[in-house]
Amino acid sequence: MRKKESKENSRVQGIVTRAVGSSFNVLVDSRTVACFFRGRYRIKKEGLPASTSGERIFPVVGDRVMVTLTDEASGVIEEILPRETKLSRPEVELHRGEQVLVANVQQMIIVASVQLPLLKTRAIDRFLIAAEKGELQPIICVNKIDLASDEKYKEDLVPYPDLGYKVIFTSVPERRGLEDFKACLKNKISVLAGHSGVGKSSLLNVIQKGLKLVTREVSTYSLKGKHATSYVELYPLDFGGFVADTPGLRELGLWDVDKQDLAWYFPEFEDCLGNCKFNDCLHLTEPGCAVKEKLQSGKIHETRYESYKRILETL
Repeated sequence: MRKKESKENSRVQGIVTRAVGSSFNVLVDSRTVACFFRGRYRIKKEGLPASTSGERIFPVVGDRVMVTLTDEASGVIEEILPRETKLSRPEVELHRGEQVLVANVQQMIIVASVQLPLLKTRAIDRFLIAAEKGELQPIICVNKIDLASDEKYKEDLVPYPDLGYKVIFTSVPERRGLEDFKACLKNKISVLAGHSGVGKSSLLNVIQKGLKLVTREVSTYSLKGKHATSYVELYPLDFGGFVADTPGLRELGLWDVDKQDLAWYFPEFEDCLGNCKFNDCLHLTEPGCAVKEKLQSGKIHETRYESYKRILETL
């Protein structure tokens, strides 16, 4: 009886801050506990969404977990509590379905750069879709504005504020926009996402003293970024909140988004949906398409429509 009581007393709740292989760091109160996961637990049907019920899962950064302590600094993850939000993509290597990158964050800071690597709004659009799918509030951060010879890059970003997306502009060398960036993170649980080389780690280093995340230069040959972060980690912020830094993603695959659903992730399309001549309209060349009519009237930006078409091709 005493042994049972002792085990119950040593069971505590924490949040996963680092997940590498079968090793996990879990923040319990104000201390970090090194944990392992037995890997034999499955989601209960009343836990995560029905689409994943009964499937084997493993802890990810941001998961709230129940841990049995084996001593003050180590323990075993016994249970993964239901996830409120998540950032997912199709599993890349084994093609076994969904790969959850981070869970229970409130917002996604989509980091893009003006140059090195070049600004690509289609990549921003993919991240916006992933954010909405995972129920995360998106914020667009355009970094490296010191590399722009003029402000023409802002023309590509015109649609986003009109659609209600917050856009901020930053430069680490010139210390521009850093207070805006910091204000976005304050007292929130955030995840930074974007292509390799856009400056996610550099931004975090400058606003959080002592972080010392590794940063790498963009290849001058390919003009593509190199991975500075190799795994997801959740960091506490001195000014309040937590932020997860993710490995650079050269291409973010969209999880559980099909061709018929895609248009719903473009807010400017919404008032047209259901008004097309054909119920299965994909808004390409079909006659009587309400989306195409709105596009031709100039009320949908051409770049956003082109982005829709290109993403549709990948689904």
